[in-house]
Amino acid sequence: MTERSLSSLLEKYDVPVPRYTSYPAVPHWQETPTPTAWFDAMTVALTPESASLAVYLHLPFCEVLCTFCGCNTVITRNHERSAPYVDLVLAELDLYLARVPALRQRPVSQIHLGGGTPTFMSPEVLEALLRGIAERIPLRAEGFEGSVEVDPRVTTREHLEVLRANGLSRISLGVQDFDAEVLRLRRRGVPAVAFQPTAEDVEVMGVNAMDPSRRGPVARQVHDSTLRRLARTDTRTRLSALGGNGRGVHL
Repeated sequence: MTERSLSSLLEKYDVPVPRYTSYPAVPHWQETPTPTAWFDAMTVALTPESASLAVYLHLPFCEVLCTFCGCNTVITRNHERSAPYVDLVLAELDLYLARVPALRQRPVSQIHLGGGTPTFMSPEVLEALLRGIAERIPLRAEGFEGSVEVDPRVTTREHLEVLRANGLSRISLGVQDFDAEVLRLRRRGVPAVAFQPTAEDVEVMGVNAMDPSRRGPVARQVHDSTLRRLARTDTRTRLSALGGNGRGVHL
């Protein structure tokens, strides 16, 4: 992709939108639904035989808070906190299944692991989470896609093996930038070379798509240099360019 085409795409989509992680966006919600209303709405939505599920799992743990982050996170270096969290996630799913049995009867079209840093968890804990989900809602739709956000600083080949074995075939690598000073300002102190081994491991694992995600802008990250860095990125299928407030575009 050339710098000119990248520039035109970024200019085209440079418009205000709600935070991309929430849909419907927060202003849509006027009041909190009661538990009964919530479960009833889910039951109605799953009544058609053509209905399917899209599952998002929020795994909030990170070792360091990045300066651009606006997500719901838990900052800790104690990786043992992740196993009890997985137990709670599966227990909550059990509550849903007891109130909405149709959840078990409809196929899952998508599973996405976000955070936080999903690969903060050990491969064993990640395996327990994904296996637990599959045991409770086992059906998968035709064309099922599993995706995950990973931080190349903490992601190992063992993580990738667990993800691939459980059907996750799209990796979003949190590269953020290749400029050492920009990374320092973002508290993402990892050089570009650290990204490459993870990219090679992803290739070996047969992952279908790898999306290096980028955030901007911050101080010292100017327009021309940003375009040069975007142009050199190996995007496989898609490049995510996100603003510091969560707004952005997938190219």
